[in-house]
This record gives sequence, C-alpha cells and structure tokens, in this order.
Amino acid sequence: MKVVAVALCLGLVGGCAGGTPEAEAPDDSDELYEDDPVEQTKSGGDAQSSEAAQPADDTAADAGGAATPEDMQEILQLVINDEALEPYLKLEEPGRFPMQISGSDIPSGIELMKNTKPVKVVPTPDSKEAPVLVFTSIDASSTQARIKYRYDVEGVRGSATVKKLEGRWQLSNSRVSEY
Repeated sequence: MKVVAVALCLGLVGGCAGGTPEAEAPDDSDELYEDDPVEQTKSGGDAQSSEAAQPADDTAADAGGAATPEDMQEILQLVINDEALEPYLKLEEPGRFPMQISGSDIPSGIELMKNTKPVKVVPTPDSKEAPVLVFTSIDASSTQARIKYRYDVEGVRGSATVKKLEGRWQLSNSRVSEY
C-alpha cells in the first residue's frame, strides 16, 4: 500500500512539475507579467516550486556569466527606446522630459539618453502620478536579459527580452499592457 501511494505521489509531482507552462514558457508569454516563482524567490517570497524556477536559473548560468556595465547600458538603452513603450512615455507633456527612471537593479553610474537629453536616475516615487519608468526586475547575463518595468502614471507595465546576437544586443521581444 505504501509503495502505491509513494508511486502515485511521485507521479503527480513529476506530472505537475514537468508539464507546467511556467517551466517551458516562451519569451512572449504572460509569465513575464505575473509574479513568477523566480521573482518571488528573489524578493524573499515563497517560491511555488524549485522546478518552475530552474529554467530561468539555467538560462542565466548557461549564458556565460554576468552582464558587464557596458552590456547593461546597451540593454537598458534598447528598452527605453522600444517602439512599444514610446506612445506611453508622452515626453512632450510637461514634467516628463527629460525622462526619469528608477529601480534597485539599475547599475550606478549608468548613462542613458532619450531623445536629446540624458535620462535621470531617481529614487522610486511615492506617488503613482510621478512620470518615472520603474524597472521592477533586471535579470541579465552576458548573452541575454529579461527586464520588467512599470509606468504608473500611464497605468502600464511591460517586459522585454534582449539577446546578444553576433556580438550586438538586440531587442528580441517586448510587451506593454495596460492595467
């Protein structure tokens, strides 16, 4: 009886862990917007399962190391220049130019440009009315980066995947959605 129960439990665990959409979700899935187990683990929350978190860790580990400061600059520059984000920035409106960004994962000393002026790195705003693009997650290696952000003043959140192909960083996928 115990053997049957153990086999049944192992079958259920294996079936659940191996077949979840999060474990093999494509870059453009809605997983990029949800609080996934990897993000919860980093922020101190409880992860749903180690199997679900494993693919993201493997991707970073297999990618050949950490992103350099130069990589981070190119990656974030691509994200702020993303055509999908552009309509929401409304930089022509008062108080929105020069562009402002925030986030705990933004490297110190980074120099980004938007239109004709340097982007300002500011503390995370207390108000949702502040026109600040907040990077909520930056997971970057030397060959790939996944970025999540929100722009509360316009009620949008987004994600982007940037990959290094033939020695150049390229925006391979991005999504912006209203909330």
